[in-house]
Amino acid sequence: MIKKSSFPKYSTIAISILTMILAGCHNGNTSTTQNNSGVLQTVKSVASNLSVVSPPASVWENGSKSGTIAPVYGTQGVPSTSNTPGSLQDAMTWVDSSGNLWLFGGFCNGSPPNQTLWKYNHKEGTWTWVAGAKAISLFPTSEEIKAESGKYGVQGVASTNNFPGARDGSITWVDKSGNFWLFGGSGQASESSTSPYDQGILNDLWKFNPKDLTWTWVAGSSNAGQIGNYGTKNIEASTNVPGARWHSSGGIDSDGNLWIFGGNGLSSVTQTNLDDRMRMLGDLWKFNISTGKWTWISGSNLGGSIGNFGTKGVESATNEPINRIQNVMVIDSSNNIWIFGGGETYNGHGNDLWKYNQKTKMWTFMSGSSYGASGATAIGTKGVASVNNQPAGRDGANGWIDKSNNIWIFGGSAESSNGISSGSINDLWKYNINDNTWTWVSGSLSLVNTGTYGTKGVSNINNIPSARAFAAGTVDASGSYWIYGGDSLGGYTADIYSDLWIIGTGSLPTPVVTPTPNPTEQPPVAPANDPDFPECLPTDKICVSNMTNYPWERDALTSITASLYFGLRGMVITNQSSSNLVNFQLNEPFPSPYLSIDYSRSSCFSNKSADTPISLSVGNSCNIVLRYQPIYSGKLENNTFEFYVAGKLQSNSSWVYSQKIYQPYSSQM
Repeated sequence: MIKKSSFPKYSTIAISILTMILAGCHNGNTSTTQNNSGVLQTVKSVASNLSVVSPPASVWENGSKSGTIAPVYGTQGVPSTSNTPGSLQDAMTWVDSSGNLWLFGGFCNGSPPNQTLWKYNHKEGTWTWVAGAKAISLFPTSEEIKAESGKYGVQGVASTNNFPGARDGSITWVDKSGNFWLFGGSGQASESSTSPYDQGILNDLWKFNPKDLTWTWVAGSSNAGQIGNYGTKNIEASTNVPGARWHSSGGIDSDGNLWIFGGNGLSSVTQTNLDDRMRMLGDLWKFNISTGKWTWISGSNLGGSIGNFGTKGVESATNEPINRIQNVMVIDSSNNIWIFGGGETYNGHGNDLWKYNQKTKMWTFMSGSSYGASGATAIGTKGVASVNNQPAGRDGANGWIDKSNNIWIFGGSAESSNGISSGSINDLWKYNINDNTWTWVSGSLSLVNTGTYGTKGVSNINNIPSARAFAAGTVDASGSYWIYGGDSLGGYTADIYSDLWIIGTGSLPTPVVTPTPNPTEQPPVAPANDPDFPECLPTDKICVSNMTNYPWERDALTSITASLYFGLRGMVITNQSSSNLVNFQLNEPFPSPYLSIDYSRSSCFSNKSADTPISLSVGNSCNIVLRYQPIYSGKLENNTFEFYVAGKLQSNSSWVYSQKIYQPYSSQM
C-alpha cells in the first residue's frame, strides 16, 4: 500500500493532489497475533507466572472525538475556549515549565503545511493563536507562500521578527533552560531562498524562547534541498551539518545534547536530480548546544543502507540499524539511545528495537524481527510482560520514556502479517529496559479502532485514544505523554483528528475548570417581566426562532454520576428583509456561563471560522447550535435553564435576539 507519509512534499503541487486521492485481562496461556486482515486471532504462548501490568490512566483533554475540523483562530494573542488548531497531522509539540502545550505547523488533508504557533493553557482549557500565518489553501497563491516562508534573520541572533517557515515532520526537543528546539522537516525555506526546491526538505535548526517569544536560527541552511556535510565520524566540527530531511527521530540526553536519527532526505550524495538524492537514511547525529557544532556519530553518509543486525542482544562494532523513517527514539537515564520500528528500507514496517551505547559507541539489536513486516506481527497477552512478546511493526507511532526508564509505544501505521491490509492502530505497549520484556498494556491490536474516550477532562484507566498515525506528541516533566491529532488512515473516509490526550505514564495535571466567559461587549439586559423577546425586529426583519426539532443530547454515553455533561440546542436565524443581511456578528450566548456556540454543527458557520460575520440571502435561514457544558462534582439535579442568543448588526448597531428559551435539563436524559 502506498502511504501518504512516504512522499516528501518538496517541489510541486502534484504530491498534494496525490495525497488527497490516497487520503480523505484475562488469565491463562493464550496470546494474540494479527491475521491477514489485521484482526486478532488467538495463538498459544508461554505467559504463566508473570505479573499483570495495569494501564495508566489517560484523559481526553480537549478537542473533538471525530471528523476533520477546521481551525478557529480567534484573535491573535487572545486565549479562548472556542479556539482550536483544528485537525492536524505531522505537527510539532513541546510542553513548557508551566505545563502549557505548544503546537507548531503540521498539515491536514493534503493541504500545504502551515506556520501557525499555538499555545494550550491546561488550567483554563484555552487555545491561543500566538504567532505565524494562518493555514493556506490547497493551491496557494504566491503571496500566501511568501507569507508562510521562513524569516531567518541573522544566524545566532534571537528576534521576535524571526520565524521558521511552514513545515511538517520536523524533530523537536526541550532543553534544560526551557527553550524549544526544532530541526528540519518538509516545508518552506527562506523567502529569499535561491534553491529551486524552496518548498522542500529542510535542515535548519531553530531555538524558541517561550518567555520572550523570540526565535533564533541556530544552524543549517535557509535554503531547502541541501545535502549533508558529514566530516569525520565522531569528530565535532563547525562545518558539519546533517542533510535536509523529514520524519526523522530525535532525543535529548542528560548532558543537553540533541540527537537525530535517519529520516527521509539527503545524505552526502551530490546528484543534480533531487529525486535521485532522496532516500531513507540511517545516520546518527549529535548537536552540542554549548559549542553549536554537529558530530556525525554512526551510520552511512550515503543512505539506502540495509544495516547489519548481528546477534540479538549482543553488542558489536559492526552492528548497524537499517535505514528508516518515522521511527521512535528515546534516551534513557544512562544516556543510551533507543530506536524502535519505522518504515524501513526493503523491510516495510519494522518492530526492531535497538540500543546505542554512547560509551562504547556500539549498537545492539535488542528485540523484534529483522525481517520487517513479514515477521513483525504482534505477540502478547494484554497486561502480561514477557520476553517473547513484541509489538507489530509500524511507522508513524508515538514513543517516549518515563521516569522509571520504561519505553512506551502508542499507535502508528501498521500492516497485517502478509502486508495485504494496512491502517492505523491504537495499541499501547511498555518495554522494560532492565529485563527486556514487552507488555501489551491497552488498546486494540486490530486496525482502525475507535478507542475509548470516556468523559472529557476525566481520567480513567479504560480510556485510550482512537487509532492514529503521525500524531504530534511530547513528554512532560512528570513523564506523562501529550498527543494531538493524527491521521486515522481509514481510506477515503479517513479523519484527521483534532483531539488532545494525556497518557498518564507520569502524573496527570489537575482537571480543567471551565472559566466564565468575559466578552468585551454584552447586549442590553432583557426587559423586566418580559420573558418573550420579539421574534423579528420591526425595522430589520431579522427573525430568530427556536429549533424545536433539535432536542438536547449528550456528546458521550456517561453514567448519571459523571461530573461532566453536554447538551445541544439549536435556533434558526432568518433574513426577511428586502436585501442581503451582511456583517451580522453573533455574540456568545447569555446569561449562562456554560453555553457556547458549537461552530462545527452550526450551518451559519459552515466552512467558515468563528469570527466570520454571517451573511444570508433574502428568505434564507441558517441554524445556530449551542453547546451546554457545565461542570459539577456529583449527580446533576433537574433544572430549567433560561438563555437567549444575541447578535449585532454592525451597520446600524442594532441588537438582534432570540426568544428566551426555557429548557428543562435532567441528569436522567
